[in-house]
Amino acid sequence: MGVLRLQSTVPGLIERVVEVIGLERQFAHAYVSPGLYVTQASANLREWVSDPAQPIIGQPLVELFWEIVGMEAEITAVLQGQVPNYTLENINRKNANGADTYFTLRLVPLDNTQPDIGLVLITENTTAFTRQAQELRQQRNELGLLRDQLDQANAKLSHLATTDSLTGLSNRRHFDKELTRHLEFAKQAHKPTTLLLLDLDDFKKFNDTFGHSAGDTQLQKLAAIMWANRRKEDVLARYGGEEFAIILPETDKTSGAAVAERLRQEIERRLTPEWADAKLPGGKETQFGTAASIGLATAPEHADTQENLIQAADNALYQAKRNGKNRVEICHQHNT
Repeated sequence: MGVLRLQSTVPGLIERVVEVIGLERQFAHAYVSPGLYVTQASANLREWVSDPAQPIIGQPLVELFWEIVGMEAEITAVLQGQVPNYTLENINRKNANGADTYFTLRLVPLDNTQPDIGLVLITENTTAFTRQAQELRQQRNELGLLRDQLDQANAKLSHLATTDSLTGLSNRRHFDKELTRHLEFAKQAHKPTTLLLLDLDDFKKFNDTFGHSAGDTQLQKLAAIMWANRRKEDVLARYGGEEFAIILPETDKTSGAAVAERLRQEIERRLTPEWADAKLPGGKETQFGTAASIGLATAPEHADTQENLIQAADNALYQAKRNGKNRVEICHQHNT
């Protein structure tokens, strides 16, 4: 008798509570027999899970919720009071208007003290929440895409702001910042920093003879040679015109001179063949614009400030020009 009274009073109580607190749009419910057949159901449940014109009373629960296929053991555990409930989220159905409806299904025992008398099925309409979550995910994805585009744009702007457009090496502005940074580190670490200034010999004559387009190509080839022969830590920059600068961190003048000489030889080897057969008016062969002079200065041996180090390297470059070009000269002055 107690079981019969429970079965007759609980359904009415649940319906009354749902009606009083105004949750009929958010919640729907049904009663399920021990054999997992629907015995009673609220009207809105029919609207959510099936064609409202089709009855669901007497239908197997699995016909209404195919998502529970394979979950028989879990549901049986609820029916027998072994676990408090079984919950399935993000169930999706099309309503009568063809719109997506989302809800959460929860099965609880009809009476925790009386196993195997049936289940209460409670469904919560989560359509609004799910759509908001979907919109938020879409907005988050769009924001992520915009953030990626912004990062790419900023990276491109940063590259443009620090890179010489012709050669792809660092520009003068970036070189100045890098030299400042390396000199500050070298001072703190008590390590040398060597600066190379490189100038393409007789480049003006080359430019005037073969044209600016050929001159630009020659500068690009020179930059490619420098890049191919750089060390990972070196900083390469176009200093201006046909003059280039190379920062050699943690490098003394002896090691720096070896780096400079290898580079000079590589430039002579790779640039000269490009114009070996070029003829000037009158049939004279050209021997300009195919080799480089390099000046070297080291901090703190030759200078202890950025301005003085650049001047010292420039003086050494000037000396290389005076001594016949296509050579490396080390600064002879010393920091006092």
